[in-house]
Amino acid sequence: MSGLLSQIAPFFTGGVFGALLLWIAQEVVRGRRDKKARARAARYLDMRFAVLFESYALDCANKIADNRLHRNSGGHTGLGTLKLPEALALPDSTYWEFLAHDLAERAMTFQNVARHADGAIEFVSWIDNDPSATAVAFDDQAGMMGTKAWELACDLRREYGVIPFRKENIGWDFVDTLGRAEQSAKERRVSTKTPVEA
Repeated sequence: MSGLLSQIAPFFTGGVFGALLLWIAQEVVRGRRDKKARARAARYLDMRFAVLFESYALDCANKIADNRLHRNSGGHTGLGTLKLPEALALPDSTYWEFLAHDLAERAMTFQNVARHADGAIEFVSWIDNDPSATAVAFDDQAGMMGTKAWELACDLRREYGVIPFRKENIGWDFVDTLGRAEQSAKERRVSTKTPVEA
């Protein structure tokens, strides 16, 4: 009997060893396939986020331009608005954990930051009770929030190798509008001649 076992043992050990090698190879292939699927899903989610934040940035720039047109025309053209664009709801996804942590955190907290910026505009309106001061506070907050949204969209695209946004398709340099509004806000914050704003 032991002679028979010694003759059959190599087949069992070879079979077990072969099965183990096959299982390991399948797991490696499955892991690579899963990793590629996760990377594709993260890239797609990233692209969706980038488009949402670019849209928000463009809306902020449009509102700044409308407000300035409204003020400069004495209220005859443009729309005077004092509310930031609604921060769009982020898509539900099971792939959040595959996004770069800092980018996911910036995306997830953006709505809170936007609500705070709207609160800052309301605060200036309540304290100053002056429509022109409130309009300036709006431009400041819209410039800062629009720039944050634009920078986040650019960082998302860069991180995942998505082609850059084609600003030339818009017809005007909305990023410059945001940048000038943000720069004016920064200058007002360090000026001793203007009241402290929220």
